[in-house]
Order: sequence, then structure tokens, then C-alpha cells
Amino acid sequence: MKIILENYHNNYNQVHDFLVNSKCTSYTYARFDWMLTNFEYLEVENLPKIGLWKKKDKIVAATLFDHTLDSVFLVTLKHYKRLYKKMFKYAIKNMSIKGMENFSVYVENNDKRLQKTCKNLGFLQSDWTETVLKFDLKDKVNVPDLGNDLSYISLRDCDGFKEYDICLFKGFDHEKEKEYSYDLFRQSQFDLHYKKNYVDLSLKVSIINEKKEHVAHCGIWFDSNSDFAVIEPVCVIPEYRNQKLGTAVVLEGLKRAQRRGAKFAIVGSDMEFYKKIGFIEFNKGSYWIKKNNE
Repeated sequence: MKIILENYHNNYNQVHDFLVNSKCTSYTYARFDWMLTNFEYLEVENLPKIGLWKKKDKIVAATLFDHTLDSVFLVTLKHYKRLYKKMFKYAIKNMSIKGMENFSVYVENNDKRLQKTCKNLGFLQSDWTETVLKFDLKDKVNVPDLGNDLSYISLRDCDGFKEYDICLFKGFDHEKEKEYSYDLFRQSQFDLHYKKNYVDLSLKVSIINEKKEHVAHCGIWFDSNSDFAVIEPVCVIPEYRNQKLGTAVVLEGLKRAQRRGAKFAIVGSDMEFYKKIGFIEFNKGSYWIKKNNE
């Protein structure tokens, strides 16, 4: 059966399902969902550059990026790694931005076939790496009591988007750069994108205070057809840091994912914060780079 190359054109559901089936833990189904639901950072004009290889109208391989074309990820189903060379050449031709000094491709350390392809095409392994940590959900997850002044709440049970948005703004220290401005357009886009099929708002967990302000947040992404859940993002606003609320909200998120049927959870990070909770190294990779003028 012939494999046909197509470009991305509103194939959100198909790509999501393909990534679930691929079981890829570096570029996960959640990474794609996060990109498509956080549109303010997304280079929408580059979405059609995503290459999809299809067999019987089913995606078996894809060249993807994360918000911007800084780097490319090659993902295949188990028996289609033979497509790597074609995918690589497609990415070089169609996804390398004119004027960009380097063009990079992410490669897992255990993917010897893709590493060989990189070398054959003149790419060199860089010091730029990514680590994936794993938390096993086979045992009960113990969530700490928050006391009387704080409580857990999901985005499904919130009246609106604003308090969550402020939490992310403060939690990632954006207030050091600019003043917060509530945007009704962002609210409408949030309502639109977060109601897509694969976004479960009950897994987006915050800790709120007596004023209903969100002081900590952990986003959990989980598809019941997958073995694993994904954590993204986690933050605590400055006024509530150093009170172990980050740990608490992550554990609450993990407990909810476990109840949904997740066997383990992963996070794209190498932070000691997660390791202290009980995460262990699961997967690691590097970006392979080639000078654009070579």
C-alpha cells in the first residue's frame, strides 16, 4: 500500500490520535494539544509546513514543530522508521527558515537509526538537550491537606478564565516585564480552544485562597487511549512560594490522572523539584544541528 505525503490542514484530531498511537514521550500528544491551545505563541502560518505521511488515510509519520520552527521533531509509528530519510529531507527543504543560522532536529538518545540518519546528512549532536521524567502511578498518590485557607479547584469548576490567566502570568514572573492586561479576545479563544475534544478541564488543577485567587496551578493532559498523562504547566505565584504548594498541586493532578486510568505520568523537565516528588529519568535526547550555509 502506497504511503502518501500530505501537509497539515486542520488535522488536529488526526495528529492527536497519531501521537497517542505512536507512544512517543518526547513529542507527546499533549505537547501538540498545548501548542494548538496556546495560540498566542504559535506561528499559525507555519502549520501547513507540518508533513504527514499517510497509509490508507491513517497517519504513520509526521514532521512536527513546537510553536515555532526553531527545531523539528520526527515521529513515526513503530514500523515506519524507514521513512526517516524522506522525513529529514522534507524537513530540511520545507521547515528550515531562510536566514536561520542553524537548523535542528530533536533525536532521542536511544534512537540509533535516527542518529545515523543525522550523521549521514551532515548533522552534529549539540549540547542542547531535553529530559523526560516519569512518575509511576501504580501506588496510591498521597495529597497533602491544605488547611482552612486554601483549597483545590479545577478549571471545569471555575467561573471564568481570568484568575487562572493571572496565576500563569504571575507564576512565570511575567510581571517583572510588563503589567497584566486582561484580554477579552484571549478569553474567547480560551473558551473555544479549551473545549476541543481532548482537553479535560477537570485535570487542570489550581490551589485557590479565600479570595478565590489562583495561587498555584498544575495542568494535566490525559487521553484515555494512552498509558500516560503529561504535566504542563506548573507554577506558583511569588507570594505563595516556599510553602510546598507546587508539590501539593502536582500531587493532586497526579491523583486525578490516576483515577482516569493513567499508568504513569511524564514531564519534560530535569528540575530537582520533580525528582524530590518522586519522578525519575525516563528519556533523554539532543538537538542535532547543521549550519544553514553548509
